[in-house]
Amino acid sequence: MERAAASYHVVLIGIDVYSGGVYPLRGCVNDIDEIQELLLNRLGVPADRIKRFAAPLRGGPPRPTTVPTQRPTRANLIAALTALGDEVKPGDRVFIYHSGHGTRSEVIDPRDNGRYYREALLATDSNVAEGERLVFDWELNRLLGKIAERTPAVTVVLDCCFSAGATRAAPEKGARPRYVKSPRPIVLRPEIAPPPATGERGAARRLGVGSGDFMVVAACLDDERARESDGSGGGPPAPGRQQKTHGLLTRALVEQLSALEDTTLSELRWGQIWRTVAARVEAMNAYQHPWLSSNPVRRVFGGPPEAGDIGYSVTFDAASATYRLNAGSLVGVTEGAVVALYPELGSPGAAAVFPPVGTPEDLRERIGLVRVISTGRATSDAKADPAMPPPSSPPSAVLRGRLIRPGVGAKLVVALAPYDEAMANRLAASPFLEIAKAGDKGQITLVQRSDKAWAITDDIYGTGEEPGPPVPTLPFLANTAPAAGAADIAVALVEHYYLYAAPLRIARNCTDLADCLEMRLLDCNEQRGVLPPELVHNPPLPELQPAKQPNYEVKAGRFDAVNDRWIALGDCYCIQIENTSDIDLWLTLVNCDSEGRVNIHASRYPIARKSRKTFWSSSGVLGDPMCATLSAGQSLGVDRFVAIATTNNTASLDYLKRDTSFAEIASGVGERGEHPRGASERWTAAVVVVRMTAT
Repeated sequence: MERAAASYHVVLIGIDVYSGGVYPLRGCVNDIDEIQELLLNRLGVPADRIKRFAAPLRGGPPRPTTVPTQRPTRANLIAALTALGDEVKPGDRVFIYHSGHGTRSEVIDPRDNGRYYREALLATDSNVAEGERLVFDWELNRLLGKIAERTPAVTVVLDCCFSAGATRAAPEKGARPRYVKSPRPIVLRPEIAPPPATGERGAARRLGVGSGDFMVVAACLDDERARESDGSGGGPPAPGRQQKTHGLLTRALVEQLSALEDTTLSELRWGQIWRTVAARVEAMNAYQHPWLSSNPVRRVFGGPPEAGDIGYSVTFDAASATYRLNAGSLVGVTEGAVVALYPELGSPGAAAVFPPVGTPEDLRERIGLVRVISTGRATSDAKADPAMPPPSSPPSAVLRGRLIRPGVGAKLVVALAPYDEAMANRLAASPFLEIAKAGDKGQITLVQRSDKAWAITDDIYGTGEEPGPPVPTLPFLANTAPAAGAADIAVALVEHYYLYAAPLRIARNCTDLADCLEMRLLDCNEQRGVLPPELVHNPPLPELQPAKQPNYEVKAGRFDAVNDRWIALGDCYCIQIENTSDIDLWLTLVNCDSEGRVNIHASRYPIARKSRKTFWSSSGVLGDPMCATLSAGQSLGVDRFVAIATTNNTASLDYLKRDTSFAEIASGVGERGEHPRGASERWTAAVVVVRMTAT
């Protein structure tokens, strides 16, 4: 066995037994037993690098004794995490695994009578009824933040409910939720530091020091309950076998890890196993959807942030020789579309970032091509393409794919003004583009400027030569063709626009629930500090420029990322989205930003019927406003926020994410590629435009 090369710090927490009348669980210590065995015997983590906290039921199976066990009291857990913040060094890996109960409650701070709605993990000595000895979310964030300040290679797995979501169906026999309801508001003890109530507005903060700085793996989404089960569905055990209870997330994770006998676990990436793990959990409980906070290219057992392209999830059904993609007509994966298949993100030897389409690197990386034969809104089916069929037995049950040739009606129609045959021929070489005939309209128009360069224009972007107030522009396209063998930057820019504008095209196609989603910006310019949690989802704030909605005009600030401070503060706002329908929806909030990147602000976020949700900055601090910001050198820019909602709670649009800007494409940086499940589904959308000018 290969010993772990990195210096590990592991904390395992499994709590089945609680004080204060909380009903016990049966699988939490089983969970950490499995993880501990794997760490010791397969990953090679020394026993003295593991801290184990367990509270098992009496009369359970024998427990491992290689690692000393401590009681998972609040004091012990706080002390262990505090010590980690002092012990870890740059380059160390930290892996924290918690299985147990979670809760959510109204919290009252007697120092100022402030009220907060917050989540907490239960320690074995927690008393929920009295609000005693809980590990509150803000305390956990602070402790993890201290650790992540010293090393970004931190992974936290929570196989518990960390929120109070409704149970939407009866569980299978023998299954139980890992959630305890608090019967009354909790009055904070004097020794408990209060939740953060103030903060520099718009500062670049995330969870702790940043959710981008450590990986959080959650057993379920915000509105759901994580469950544990013996896996039997309530039936008797198989002859000669003992049924052992586990959390559904842990069971699925251990199943995948056990199957990877030849994999070096220290280098295993979440992308290699995550889609299969999530699918397994959802098969066991259709109302539980696991969640990752960061890019799945990160290593499972603690790893720093890395770039990587999610792509479409592709599964192979051997019985029908059919490939199922988690992308459909909404994103241009229509009948006849060609999708290239690649090894799953993080697979040994696989490129984390897709190479530019058609390059030698791309052709070497591909497993094969499939052609779409039928499509739905969010999924499609495909068969092997004779031009480059995948192996008869694909190397993985789950692959990733990206669109390399749109299908019927899915190309970007480009008009030229004036029509120029040379430029038309250059653009027509792209499989993503269709050139409009002379005089016909396109989805975008390339307009030739007085300096003979071409400008990409749409309903927002112009040539820069229009009369009247200035309009935002995109990088201009050179009129001269590239040298033989050189990449055509003009084609690359228009292709990037095709990818950048995908959320906008989706919004135009989401007409099933017309006018059921309303999006507005709320004015945070007079807000002082961060709002208390009880106000963050429906804050008492006026709308920003109500007369101009949905096209806002704001002043942008300047942020010094090096010194983490604002040079000049621009207009600040939050985004409020209202579901006016009588149907529960799941929302994805996307920003097509002023630089040409596509950012996912929320993914599969539940928004109940006749309710509102408010979205704040990507700092991860609820109540921390967004602040209009332009990059150095920009004097004018446009952010377009797109809210896309559906009744299909399994439909993921994460692959819309794009990390490459127009400026990077124009300077010759290659496109970085794609960043990424019922009843009849329906879709709706809303768009707002934020036009920013420099202060």
